[in-house]
Amino acid sequence: MYDVVLGLMRDAGVEPHIRHEVGETSTLVTLVAGGLGVAVVPEPVTALTLDGVAYLPLAGAGARVELAVAHRADRAEPHLARTVGIIRSAF
Repeated sequence: MYDVVLGLMRDAGVEPHIRHEVGETSTLVTLVAGGLGVAVVPEPVTALTLDGVAYLPLAGAGARVELAVAHRADRAEPHLARTVGIIRSAF
């Protein structure tokens, strides 16, 4: 995700000044709420509403991020098979 976002910004002529990097999206949005910058987040994160945070769609952004499903190889429960099947059919 880091490389995709950085590439989008550079393609738009913006060289970001990165001051903080976090692993959790909720922490990232909290930093934005605290006035510590801006962030590019996946659309589902817009459900996380915090005072002072506005979510705006990126116009013309055609970037995609490759995702993978990780699960224990020795597990085969029906709910796991259904979930993996749903994800595979969506892509």
